[in-house]
Amino acid sequence: MIWKKQHIPNSIPSEIEFYHSLFHAEFQQSDDEYIVFDCETTGLNPSKDSILSIGAVAISGNHIDAESAFHEFVFQPDYKGEAAPVHGIGYDQIQNARTEQEVVADFLRFVGNRSLIGHHVGFDFKIVENAMRHHWSYPLRNKQLDTVQLVKEVLPSHHKSKTLPSNHFSLDYLCNLFKIPIEDRHTALGDAYLTAILFLRLTSEISPSKLSSLFH
Repeated sequence: MIWKKQHIPNSIPSEIEFYHSLFHAEFQQSDDEYIVFDCETTGLNPSKDSILSIGAVAISGNHIDAESAFHEFVFQPDYKGEAAPVHGIGYDQIQNARTEQEVVADFLRFVGNRSLIGHHVGFDFKIVENAMRHHWSYPLRNKQLDTVQLVKEVLPSHHKSKTLPSNHFSLDYLCNLFKIPIEDRHTALGDAYLTAILFLRLTSEISPSKLSSLFH
């Protein structure tokens, strides 16, 4: 597997040296192990907003590993609860949480070099990477896959139909379409778990080689 080229600093901070070492050839990931993740944030602009919580579950051998999950709130000193109407996270829930630097470092330990999956994953990937660049001037090097892209591959007519509602790529719509019970919506861990179920449902309709080609 060839990892995407990114600028890697000559000096690696000791806090993430373990993560840097995982991308050497001898530490290549298994093809059937993934991390599905989601972030709840202070807003919708990854260039200026910050992480309030990260949730993630592991998939191994086409099964969700019920024993392996990650969920942490993140302390953000300037947040006063502005985004609480969306995800319910107020200042009282994060005031005793650990710092972004601590949580992201632990998230990287949980993820390792496994590929990352998310629903509209570009946003979540970017906001974690921005935190990494801010704290360590280091990129997020894992491969990624958006379940929206997977839907387009499995249901090629889905995004072309003029009769579908405007939210036809939303997690809620797709869970209803595939009869996935919706629980803990708009929590980082809850959305990660729903996305993992959706991913497994979609991958049952696609070949392993095609799935592999969708990661980048």
